[in-house]
Amino acid sequence: MFKTTAARACRIVSNSRKLHKTCRLSTENQGENPIRRTLRILRDDIKLIKRPANEEDYRRMLDREFPRFCDVVIIGGGAMGSSIAYWLKEKTGVDGIRVVVVEEDNTYKTCSTALSVGGLRQQFSLQENIQMSLFGAEFLRTLKKRFGPDADVNFHPNGYLLLSSEAGAQQLIDNSKLQTELGAVNMVLTKNQIKERFPWMDVDDVAVGCLGLEKEGWFDPWSLLTVLKNGAHKKGAQYINAKAVDFVFQNREDIIVEGVEQGNYEAINELVVEMPNGERRTIQFAYCIIAAGCKSKEIAEKARIGTGSGMLSLSLPVEKR
Repeated sequence: MFKTTAARACRIVSNSRKLHKTCRLSTENQGENPIRRTLRILRDDIKLIKRPANEEDYRRMLDREFPRFCDVVIIGGGAMGSSIAYWLKEKTGVDGIRVVVVEEDNTYKTCSTALSVGGLRQQFSLQENIQMSLFGAEFLRTLKKRFGPDADVNFHPNGYLLLSSEAGAQQLIDNSKLQTELGAVNMVLTKNQIKERFPWMDVDDVAVGCLGLEKEGWFDPWSLLTVLKNGAHKKGAQYINAKAVDFVFQNREDIIVEGVEQGNYEAINELVVEMPNGERRTIQFAYCIIAAGCKSKEIAEKARIGTGSGMLSLSLPVEKR
C-alpha cells in the first residue's frame, strides 16, 4: 500500500511545480524531485542495513553503490589524494568516517604523480618541509611492514648534492644546520672537498656544497601511487571514476562570514560530478579536500575560492605549466 501511495504521490508532484527549496545547483541540472530523492535515500539506507559481515564483501558493496553521502570527499586520486584517503581511514578504521575519492582519469597519464621523478631529500630551508620529508623517508623504509611483503617502490638510496656560490653559501650552511637538528644526515663540503669527491665536476664558481648521506634517493612514483591507492581502498575508502564539474550551494542565514552581508552567505553543500557516460550526479559531504594537482585552482574557483568576496577573494596559488 505504501509503495502504491508513494508512487502516486511522485506522479502528482512530477506533474506540478517543484517544491520550494533553498539549495540551488550551480549547473543546468536542478536536481531530482524531492519525494523521489527521499525514496531513493531510503532504498540506499536499506541496502546499507544489510551490510555483509566480511569487510572485503562490504568494500565490494560500497564500490557497487554510488556514494550520495560521505564525510570527506577528496577531489583527485593521485599520490596526495590517495595518501590523504589512506591516513584518514588508517586513523578511523573501516567503520569510521566515510571517505570518497573522485578521480576522472583511472590511467593517471597526465597525473602529477605519474610524471614525477620520485626524488626524496631533506635539503630544504623550511622546517615543515624537512619534517615531512623525514616522515616520508621512514614511511618508505617501513613500507612492507605496513602494506605487506609485496609493497615495493624500487627505492634507490643516493644522496643529493646541492651547490652554492659565495652569495648563497651562508644560507646553505644555515639550512644544513637546521636539517641536521631535525634529524637529517648531511655534510657541508668546501670547494676543494667537492673537487676531491667529484673530480669530473667544474667547481670554479662554487663556494660550498651540501651532500645528503642518509634518507635520500629516488623511487618509482607509480608504484607508490599503487600502494597508497590499494591501501586506502582496503581500509574502506571508495574510489569513483568521475570528473568534478561543479558544486551545490545552500543559503545559510545562520552563518556570519567576513566580507559577506549577513543572510547572504551560501555554503557548499554538494559536489557535482560527471560520470563517464555523461550523467551528472551529486555527492553530499561534510568536508571537501582538493588534491587535483595542476587542476586544483580550476576546481577551487568552482567553489568560489578566488572569485568570491571576503576571504574567498584569495585564490589558490596553483598554476598549470
